[in-house]
Amino acid sequence: MSPALPLPQPRLLVLLKAARGYHLVDVRTILFAKAEDKYSRMTFTDGSQRVVFHTLVELEGILCCGERVGELLFLRIHRGHIVALHHATALVGTREFLLCDGTRFPVSKRASPDLLRTAGSVRPLP
Repeated sequence: MSPALPLPQPRLLVLLKAARGYHLVDVRTILFAKAEDKYSRMTFTDGSQRVVFHTLVELEGILCCGERVGELLFLRIHRGHIVALHHATALVGTREFLLCDGTRFPVSKRASPDLLRTAGSVRPLP
């Protein structure tokens, strides 16, 4: 018998509306989304950014914010930001959040309890 080949890593894809059609995005590459009026600017692990025609409220549903999907967990930490907790490096006190790329985000008083409750169970992705 030949040795078993490693199984391919599953891709978790979402289809996001943009200016010229749609973007097929692997959610594991999303660092954060920032509100821009009726749109959102998404930043990815490779440093690239894309403006998508979705509000943060819509992205909360698309990304299942607050619900764990495998090792992935997104959370709205402020009225203007959704972050990927699986790309977190630190929580500074209870009011500032730090991602692996060095980006810092304010944490609202309202989101702080949710962040503290879920942050303890998050393991960063390799």
